[in-house]
Amino acid sequence: MPCAMLVFFSFQDKKGYPKVDVCITFLLISVAILLEIFSLLLAISSDWVNHWRIQRPKGSTISSVIIFLSFSWSKRWSNSVAQFSLLRSSIRKRNSIFRYPWLTKLGEVVEKNFRIDYKELKEEIKEVIFHHMKDAVTRMEKPVGMKSVLASLKQEASELLKKSNCDHLKWSLEAMDFDQSIIIWHIATELCHYDDCHSVESEEVTNYMMSMLVSRYLLYLLIVHPSMWATGIGVLRYEDTLFEAQKFFEDELAMLPKKEGSISSVVIEWAQKLYKKEAHDHTRLCNCFEEHESRESRDLCELCYLLLQVRTDLPMRMSGAESTSVLFDACRLARQLKSVDRWNIISQVWARMMMYAACQCKGYEHCESLSRGGELLSHVWLLMAHLGVAELVQTSGAPRVTKLIVK
Repeated sequence: MPCAMLVFFSFQDKKGYPKVDVCITFLLISVAILLEIFSLLLAISSDWVNHWRIQRPKGSTISSVIIFLSFSWSKRWSNSVAQFSLLRSSIRKRNSIFRYPWLTKLGEVVEKNFRIDYKELKEEIKEVIFHHMKDAVTRMEKPVGMKSVLASLKQEASELLKKSNCDHLKWSLEAMDFDQSIIIWHIATELCHYDDCHSVESEEVTNYMMSMLVSRYLLYLLIVHPSMWATGIGVLRYEDTLFEAQKFFEDELAMLPKKEGSISSVVIEWAQKLYKKEAHDHTRLCNCFEEHESRESRDLCELCYLLLQVRTDLPMRMSGAESTSVLFDACRLARQLKSVDRWNIISQVWARMMMYAACQCKGYEHCESLSRGGELLSHVWLLMAHLGVAELVQTSGAPRVTKLIVK
């Protein structure tokens, strides 16, 4: 249609029209033609056309033309993994304009769409994940059915802690909802990361990197793509824990003595901040002597330090009778992890949690994720099926027999 309009206007008498109007008309028609060509190229590059081309004989003229005209914006698998941190999100929300109640919903949209980080999935991390998965499958009893697979994975994780002399950590996996364990272990992993991010031994670096990546990735799936999980209150539990972290930090800051000084000292300090780059020093809450590059980084450091000082032997504070926050449960776990070979234990637990999440996610959700470029969880799901653990097609009940009655 745009081409026909272009031909029609080309043969029309244009003497009675201003030259500017004629140029604008031809420009708009040309843009419409370019958009039509672009739409055609997109259609040629679609999966359906590629599927049709694969079924045709190789070397045919049509197939050659399709290959020549088709293009792809990016690789199918970007080899990157989305990352989301609860503690960092709580600090970011506290310092942003979205902390006000009437902007909460807008803040959630911004957080989920523009505050997601991505990290490359390196080869050494893939090897660690595969090694832990293979080790878990070897230890598991032969499961029958999907429910048995999930039960076997949970039991195997508990057995792992028992064999590692970590019976005191089993409470964080047993008798808890899966999303609850995810948030508890995520915060505990973040606190352990803060505690020894500069002192990780060389042989533990890969386990440390894998633990951080999987921890933030599974929380990202829980918050941004909750449909990939079984029904539960994971999002509500996350929001309560996020609020609890903000309230805890605000309460600790409120107990700090306020600085007093003369008017001249206040003016001098204000002038220094105005003409010099602000040095993000700590507010006497932390024993860290590093100069942080941003206020967010400094506040996050202080929050982690304060959470590690929480007395876990005392009754935990609750923000309300209906609160589902697990913040102080995570503090308890982080403190208990200090007495074990933590990065080895943490990495193995996260590998089993990812396997559990992959099996728990429905097949059509894995297919849906392909439209977003694919997920690491889908790769794990396929790998588990290859290892003979997960079922690619889940069937329930006995096979049905249809009786055909011919009249």
